[in-house]
Parts: sequence; C-alpha cells; structure tokens
Amino acid sequence: MLMQEMVNFSKTKGFMIGTTSNLVAYPNITAGVTVAYDKYKYKPGSNDYWGRDYDLNTYFSYKLDKKIYLH
Repeated sequence: MLMQEMVNFSKTKGFMIGTTSNLVAYPNITAGVTVAYDKYKYKPGSNDYWGRDYDLNTYFSYKLDKKIYLH
C-alpha cells in the first residue's frame, strides 16, 4: 500500500494575471494569455524544500454553431 506524507507549506507567495481579446476581423475568435508566478517553501517530513514556478499560457477559442471550442 502506498503511504502519502502530509506536506506542510510554511510559506507561499504568488500572482496570476491574464487577458483575452476578440480579433476585430474575426469576431468569433478569441485569443488569451495568462502569466503566473509561485514561490513556495514546504517541509515534507524532516526535509526543507523551496521552489519557484513560472507559467505562461496562451489559448485560442472560436465560436461555431453556438458552441465554444478551445485550442
């Protein structure tokens, strides 16, 4: 049986920001972007770890026959 430890996050900081926009020439198409940053410190068991995560996500969506499709 696999045992999972409880992880104690002692400190976390971060932010996320994003925006979307419709394309003027093609009003059924939307483009978007999100940017995120996380800084964390956690202590599983007797160890002490810290880390940073950076994320940049982009997406496109379009509306066709009253349904939205994401890419």
